[in-house]
Amino acid sequence: AEVQDVTEGPSVTRFELSVEKGVKVSRITALQDDIKMALAAKDIRIEAPIPGTSRVGIEVPNQNPTTVN
Repeated sequence: AEVQDVTEGPSVTRFELSVEKGVKVSRITALQDDIKMALAAKDIRIEAPIPGTSRVGIEVPNQNPTTVN
């Protein structure tokens, strides 16, 4: 997988990954604990695929969330 885009929001950062054709979603979601450990994140959310795309989204809570004005 390769990171294609990073979007930082007020409470989460989303990493958009492109994966090779033929890679099963279950293979990606099975790596959730390994991804959490690699990112030192308490929790993550995997969105596979991101609707309307062939990319996988991984949302990681920001350590210091900001307030939206």
